[in-house]
Amino acid sequence: MTVQRADKAFFFTKDNCIDKTYELEKGIKMFPSIFIEGAAASGKTVAIKMFLEKQKDINFALFFMDKERDDGTFIRKLSQIRKRMEQETIWVICEDMNQPLSEIKATTLVDFVQRLQDKNRCIFVSREKPHRKFLELLWKEKMYMVTQKDLLFSINEIEQMRAEKQISVRAKEIYQETGGWPGCVSLMMRILERREETGEKISVAEVRECYEIAEYIESDILGTLSKLEKDFLEIGT
Repeated sequence: MTVQRADKAFFFTKDNCIDKTYELEKGIKMFPSIFIEGAAASGKTVAIKMFLEKQKDINFALFFMDKERDDGTFIRKLSQIRKRMEQETIWVICEDMNQPLSEIKATTLVDFVQRLQDKNRCIFVSREKPHRKFLELLWKEKMYMVTQKDLLFSINEIEQMRAEKQISVRAKEIYQETGGWPGCVSLMMRILERREETGEKISVAEVRECYEIAEYIESDILGTLSKLEKDFLEIGT
């Protein structure tokens, strides 16, 4: 866990990215906390990075929750942050909340959010649904939900990227083959751009079946989903 400026913590390229921070900006103004839920490669981390980059005057505490295994240590860190919040504005970012939270961690975080004052905020980023104790925050309007659907690219957003890169294939074709999943769209755009630069003719369907895309979908998307999620997920047609 570190406390630092948002623009100092992350480095990433905006190539093949669409600004999906509207829902985050809306939620952070109205609620003390936000829960961003989405499967792997659905654009959660890119969205939060782009969002934090805009917060030039905010310090934040970044937790990678899959590494915060000791409950007592985690609680002490939050207590230290709470004291600092009396003197400065800090946003707490809980990334990688992909493993079940212990009861004590969940209770501590709920209490932490309920006590937030002024412009202090807490943001949770997870592939899983909120812990049942977090439902209290939703019911009491202390938390705003940003879902996977909010993060996926629309045909119009893909068209914007396609036009900027002067890629000849239609945005609708890319959408049909990727389902609008940001990670998959981004990778497909890079491959199409490279192939067109070399003059190689290739269809979107052929790109979808190429090794880079197929392996990416299998390992980084499908490989992280539960059986139930896989039953409902459709990528490609």
